[in-house]
Amino acid sequence: MRLGLVSFTARGRALGEHLVDGFSQSNKAELILWDKSQISLKAFVADHFRSLDGLVFIGAIGIAVRLTAPYLESKAQDPAVVVLDEGGRYVIPILSGHLGGANHLARDIGRLIGAEPVITTSTDVHGIFAVDTWSQRQGCEILEIDRIKNISGALLDGQPVGLVSDFEIGGKLPEGLTPAVSGLVGICVSISEQKQPFEATLHIVPKCVTLGIGCRRGTDFEDLERFIIETLAEKDISLKAVSALHSIDLKKEEPCLLQFSETYGIPFKTFSAGELMAVQGIFERSAFVESITGVDNVCERSAMAADQGDQLGSGTEFVLVSDTEFDLVSDTELSLVSDTELSLVSDTEFNLGTDPDLNLGTDISGVNAGGAVAKSRRLIITKRQKSGMTLAAAIEDWRCEF
Repeated sequence: MRLGLVSFTARGRALGEHLVDGFSQSNKAELILWDKSQISLKAFVADHFRSLDGLVFIGAIGIAVRLTAPYLESKAQDPAVVVLDEGGRYVIPILSGHLGGANHLARDIGRLIGAEPVITTSTDVHGIFAVDTWSQRQGCEILEIDRIKNISGALLDGQPVGLVSDFEIGGKLPEGLTPAVSGLVGICVSISEQKQPFEATLHIVPKCVTLGIGCRRGTDFEDLERFIIETLAEKDISLKAVSALHSIDLKKEEPCLLQFSETYGIPFKTFSAGELMAVQGIFERSAFVESITGVDNVCERSAMAADQGDQLGSGTEFVLVSDTEFDLVSDTELSLVSDTELSLVSDTEFNLGTDPDLNLGTDISGVNAGGAVAKSRRLIITKRQKSGMTLAAAIEDWRCEF
C-alpha cells in the first residue's frame, strides 16, 4: 500500500514520523510525505489522489474535505482518506471506508499510535456483515456498486439476504445471510454475470481465471480484444474474473498484449519455453508450434502456469486429482499454420462448487519441491484459435470463505 501523508505543524510532523517508522517496520505501507518547500498542498493532492492507495491528513477534517472534494468520483474508484488530530487521540476515516480500505487503515493506525478509530459506517457500528469489505478481502469484483446499499439496508432492517455461490462455501455464514435460489435481495458469487437469482442481485466475481494467449507478431489490438471478449462471452465467463494474462516470453513486448493488459488493468506475465514445458497435464500438441517456440502449446500451458505468488518452482509436479474423462474429438480445429489437429477436450462437464452447470475441465494441483501445496487449477477453456490468435483459460480452486 502506498499512502500520501500531509501534516502542517511540528507536532503533526512528529506524529507523521512515528507513522512512517511504524509502517516501515511492519512493511504494511510506504508513506510519501508532503514537502511544502517542493510542491504546494493542492498540487500534492491533485498529483497523488489517483496514483496512491490513500491519503492521511494530520490536522482538521475540513482541510482534508476541501482538498479532496474536487477529485471525488465513486466509492469504487476513490482512495482511502483518513484524518488524525495532532494529539494522536483519534483517527477518522472520511472516504472509502470499505472498498478503499479506510476503515481498516484507521484501525491499523490506531493500533500503531494508540489512537481511537472513529468508525461511522452503519454496518460497522451495528456489527453487520459488510459485503463490500468482504468482497475486497476475498479479492473479488463487485459489479453493481449501487446495489451494496440494498444488501446493507436489508441486513440492517433484519431482513434475510440470499446467497448463491458457484463455489464451495467455507466457514460460518454471517448473520442474515442464507443460502437461497431466489428472493427479493441477494448476493450471487460467480464468474458469470448473467445469473439473476434475486429481484435485486448483487454480483460478486472472484478474480480466479487466468488467460493463456498466443498470437502472431503484429496482431491488431482490436482483433485480440474482440477475440478475448467474444470467447469469454461464449463460455459465460466475466472479464472481471480474469486475474492475469499469460504467454511465452517471446511475446513479452508484443504491443497488443501490453495494450490489453493496460486497458483492462490485468497483469501480464510471461514464461520461458522451459517453464511452460515443465507444466504437466494433458494439452493439445502442435509439433510445428514447438519447432518455432520450443513449446507444443503456448496458450493452454500459459493458462496453467503458476503465478509468482503461487508456491511452485521449477521442480513442480502436477497430479490429476479427479476422474476427468476426456473426449478425444468434438469439433476438429485447424492449427495456425499446419495440419488439422484434434482437440483433446471438448464439452467436458465439470463442477466448480454448488452449480452443476459450470464446466471446469482438467483438474490439476501442484506440489513444489518444498512440499507446499499450491492452489489447483483447471482448464475451463481449451485451445481456441482465430486468425493467428490462440486462447485458453484456467480457473484456480477458489473458495467462498466467511
